[in-house]
Parts: sequence; structure tokens; C-alpha cells
Amino acid sequence: MERDKYCYERINLVILSHAEYIKQSMINRIPKLEWLDDKTIEYAIKKVEVMTGVIGYSETSINLDSLYE
Repeated sequence: MERDKYCYERINLVILSHAEYIKQSMINRIPKLEWLDDKTIEYAIKKVEVMTGVIGYSETSINLDSLYE
């Protein structure tokens, strides 16, 4: 169903947008943590930057039509 595919794609975009917002919030907050030294701050930020998001299922294996049968 085309409508369902559009809905699915929209939901994915919203979720990925939220994940990016969380990553950016972490990057903004890390330098403000007084108990971290400069080297650890740099490492923590790099670690957050390389994080990838996974939305709980493979986009290639889901069959939207079968969900509504």
C-alpha cells in the first residue's frame, strides 16, 4: 500500500531526526561536564559523532502489506 509506505518513511525520518537531536545534545553537553578532562571530552565527542542509529528492524526485510493481513 502506497499510503502505508509513505507513513513508514515519514515515521523513519522523524525517528532519525530525534536520534540526531539526541546526538547533538550529547555533543553540546559533554564539554560542560566538569569531571571530564580535555582528552576524555575529545574522545567522548568523537565517539558520539560515529554513533549510528538502528530503528529496530531491517528496512529491506519488512513487508508492509503483510502487516495488515
